[in-house]
Amino acid sequence: MFTILILAFHSHHLIYNLVESIDKDIPIIIVENSLDKDLKNKLEKKHSNVKVIIPNENLGFAKAANLGIREAKTDYV
Repeated sequence: MFTILILAFHSHHLIYNLVESIDKDIPIIIVENSLDKDLKNKLEKKHSNVKVIIPNENLGFAKAANLGIREAKTDYV
């Protein structure tokens, strides 16, 4: 099994469509660097396979990726 990791910054309209297109049995972790908690509230309520992480600051690509990878519960990300 694998987890899909999505790193985002103000890409809500794209993220919603992407999550809808992924099989509901695949875990998804989204790290939203824009600090906007609206994405977290909407997606986690609607999709049980989605976890949205909102860091306290914009971490940039590499740190956000490492944060998401650490949260994954599967062997592959």
